[in-house]
Amino acid sequence: TGAGSSHFGSRLKHYSCSLSRCMVDECPASMNRFCTAEMAHRSDATPSDPDLGAAMKAEPQMVGGRPVRPTHWGLTRQQIGELLTKLREDPNWDAGNNVYTLVQDYIIPWTKGAGLGYALQVNGDDSKEVNLMISDAWGENTEEFFETLLRSCSDGDVLFVCALSLYQAEDGQGPTIPSQIGEDPMQSPFRQVLANIRSHQEESVKCTLSLHSPLRALTILSTFAAVASFYLPAVIWGCVPGFDSCAMPETSPSGAITWRWQAMGPRFGAFLFISILSAVCGIMGRFLLRSEASYNGRMLVVPNRECDLYTRLWCVYEIFVAMTLKVKVKYAPTLASAGRVRVKLAKCSSTNDAARIDSEISSARHTYEDIDRLVFLTTRASRWHAARVACMYGFWIALFITASVNVSGYPPSRPFLYFAGTLLSCVIAVSLVYYMCRRTQGVVRPSVVCAVSCAFLLAGLSLQVWGPTNQTLYLLSSGTASTFNQTGLTLLVVLFGTRCFSKCPYALGIVLGAALVIALNELYAILSISLWYSMRSMPLYFGSAEQLLVPSALRSCTFYVNPYPCGVRGGTFIALFVVRVYIVLSAGQRWGVRIAWRHSRVARLDKDGSTSSLDVESQSSACEDGPRASTSASLF
Repeated sequence: TGAGSSHFGSRLKHYSCSLSRCMVDECPASMNRFCTAEMAHRSDATPSDPDLGAAMKAEPQMVGGRPVRPTHWGLTRQQIGELLTKLREDPNWDAGNNVYTLVQDYIIPWTKGAGLGYALQVNGDDSKEVNLMISDAWGENTEEFFETLLRSCSDGDVLFVCALSLYQAEDGQGPTIPSQIGEDPMQSPFRQVLANIRSHQEESVKCTLSLHSPLRALTILSTFAAVASFYLPAVIWGCVPGFDSCAMPETSPSGAITWRWQAMGPRFGAFLFISILSAVCGIMGRFLLRSEASYNGRMLVVPNRECDLYTRLWCVYEIFVAMTLKVKVKYAPTLASAGRVRVKLAKCSSTNDAARIDSEISSARHTYEDIDRLVFLTTRASRWHAARVACMYGFWIALFITASVNVSGYPPSRPFLYFAGTLLSCVIAVSLVYYMCRRTQGVVRPSVVCAVSCAFLLAGLSLQVWGPTNQTLYLLSSGTASTFNQTGLTLLVVLFGTRCFSKCPYALGIVLGAALVIALNELYAILSISLWYSMRSMPLYFGSAEQLLVPSALRSCTFYVNPYPCGVRGGTFIALFVVRVYIVLSAGQRWGVRIAWRHSRVARLDKDGSTSSLDVESQSSACEDGPRASTSASLF
């Protein structure tokens, strides 16, 4: 976009080329300083190495008289979880402590006199090579920070966390913090770790062909094709597919559902064949994904609710270096805001570090606007994720609702209109729930959840009782009403499930939640019907208790005569509610949504980057590893 970006692109290419030359030891005289700094990640390199001693002024930590470079100052995911558990079990630990307090009151006393950072003290001679660089601000809440790390990495990842990797004691028994960082940002531990990750990425590309991405894409597409192919006949024709015929539901005078198999031609079997084949491919792809090992080096940026990540110069610099070296940068799955990108206003606690970083940016002929643009492009992918999630979740829910209604024996006259209304309302519902959680940065009051749930229920009830009479609008509003009603009930069940089913296994929590939503949906349907009849001065008739409490999809079908179509009909109805509860729970776990039950005050990051006080309750986490603090309970 003009001369500025063209110049910036040439600089990125220059850095990439220089790094490649470092990998093959073909460094021209003009690139000596850059190359020697980038080669500093080699674990066997010491200050006595003739080629590296002059440049590598960043001091290593010593384990048994052996120097260990920053590339091996890592902790595993399990060790992060063990540290979180250890802190929560400490009677003096406060759940509101930030990372500054963690370092000052715990890490420094634990490591004082050893001359080693927490990571090397835990691992000793078995130092771990880092593949995941963490960029964070120390003003964040420690427990939320560790929970975010646990959600964001796998068991095979080794993390470089500045607070835990560097020796922080400053007691003369080990390297000081300035000596570990070095006099030049090119020699900093962060730069060495990122250069090492980049070198492994290039080696992985040259030596092996990673099948992780193709397998992942195959698994997702196969799962989508399996479900969509199976339910497409139900959406189009309102029948359950066979290989050459389709089971059409018919309602008898007694209200029971019988099935008539109608021949559809030899090509109709392609629906079921593709569904079975895709399901097999999806299962095989998932199995191969678990067995396929590939190098997954990257940087993880961890936003928080307490301070603007982009006001910290080191955080911005680390992102800048990672993108310059073409190391993959990911944002942690959290609803906390990263703030606004304004690198020029970023600050550093050390004036010397700030001057050195500013000098490097200037010497590389970059401007702050260039870095702002790079960071913005990285955050944009995170912002688009919400839209993708809304569309994906909306599609699956709309598919199950439309299929369930079409094979109920009372199909809508124009099923695609019903599907369109359901899909649109699903996207709206997911977007509203996401906005509710995003607005509060993932810490949601129960009163807010109840208010949103009641709003969905009232909107659905209004559409059912006072909906439009036009056939087209009626079909659109019918799907919308069902979606709003079930969304409101699901949110209420999940909300109070955090208190009632906190000790249940995850799968059992989903089953119990789905059963409760089904029961409440039947009761709410009775309320809607009663209100509809009363508004029109018509007599009410509800039938027997079985007809009131048991869904028609489970009681009116002739299972003993037609087990396959009746099983599909009942299974689709149950799957609709199971998927709803699973979506809410999995999304809450993925993004770290917390239900605030008790009143307290925490800091909130405002849009302008400043922090203000926010009234919330003590938080109930939707994802955790290890015991919770006394004021919290896990979500199911």
